[in-house]
Amino acid sequence: MGKIAMGTIIDQFGLFNSPQNQMIFSRIIGLILLISGVIFSLGIFDSNVKEVIKEEKEELNHKRINIFYQIFAVVSGMLMAIQTAINGYLGKILDSPIHASFISFTIGIICLILINLLLKTRIMNLKYAIEQGISYWWIWIGGILGALYILCSSWLVPLIGTGQVVVLALFGQLLFSALVEHLGLFESVRNKISRSKVIGLSIMFVGVIFIKFIYF
Repeated sequence: MGKIAMGTIIDQFGLFNSPQNQMIFSRIIGLILLISGVIFSLGIFDSNVKEVIKEEKEELNHKRINIFYQIFAVVSGMLMAIQTAINGYLGKILDSPIHASFISFTIGIICLILINLLLKTRIMNLKYAIEQGISYWWIWIGGILGALYILCSSWLVPLIGTGQVVVLALFGQLLFSALVEHLGLFESVRNKISRSKVIGLSIMFVGVIFIKFIYF
């Protein structure tokens, strides 16, 4: 939700020198459909989820629900949208999405090194990752995929705007995550695609069509 909201704000006001796309009626409809699709894709309308909610309802009533994590997730999404806009403009002024991605990752690495030093991360964690990497080689390609995402967003933002990049990336993310769960790829918990997820992704697809191709 945070990515969609911030991407829309950036597009509306042209923040961070991002291409400005005014809010029109078809875009509003598309955003409503997109948000509705995200809600359906979460699977909260599935029967098994309803049963779990019913079973835990009494327990939740006696606990203070901590919304910090939900707020933090929304803020993280907003930061990702801001990052997309900034990298897009950086790629534009450098006339090179590759250089923009390199600068972004270099600064990110420096920040992570400082954070690790402050938190005093154990070296044993790195050793364990290396040991796991022998059996699960794909744990090392996360950085490659992240670099490709930054590169693509830096290239696309000046062309189609931050909002559309965020929306299309989010749709692809939810679509592929559903496939990963359905097939149990990368040691993820296997969870078959439910009817609500199919409906949600379909609604999101229609929303993307409204945002990208329909103007009125």
